[in-house]
Amino acid sequence: MTNSYFYFFSATPQVLGAILALFGFYITFRIQNIKTVLNGIGKSVQEVIKYKKSTWGQSINGKRYSKDDILERIERACLRQDIIGLKDIIEALDFKNSDLYRRRYNLQFSTLQNHKIYTIIWSIFTAEIIILCLLIIPFGDLIDCHSCLLYFMFIYILIGVSIIFSGLIFILVKSFKESRYKPYFE
Repeated sequence: MTNSYFYFFSATPQVLGAILALFGFYITFRIQNIKTVLNGIGKSVQEVIKYKKSTWGQSINGKRYSKDDILERIERACLRQDIIGLKDIIEALDFKNSDLYRRRYNLQFSTLQNHKIYTIIWSIFTAEIIILCLLIIPFGDLIDCHSCLLYFMFIYILIGVSIIFSGLIFILVKSFKESRYKPYFE
């Protein structure tokens, strides 16, 4: 009977490690996709500014910038994929429909931040369960004498794995809901 428990404690980290790797691949792809959308919003703002009057200028952080300076700053931020710098520029701009671009950018930016935070939290929890499983194996002779402790650890790991799967499904569902196309102008 105890052999099946130890098989469980050795197989669980392998499965969780594989799931964590696949999930990491998906989240990396999703984060890159969000960064591309953010750059696209920056380029859209750049196109809108290009068609402004040649005398159009803007104050950003108390300093006056010409239209060409703003276009150059946006271009450099897009080339570097500097989403925080681009966010600062878009936040400071004030022109017709700028609040729509700002809202869209902030929505995507907060989605990006949430994905990073959720992924870190669930990855840490998954790593803790993996480490706990691996720590049980060397102490098999000690735990073998205490079947209640072995049962408790088995139930604890099962609950932890269930929580991990629930968390990963939560992140995936949230990601799919946020990835649907939403028009810039409603």
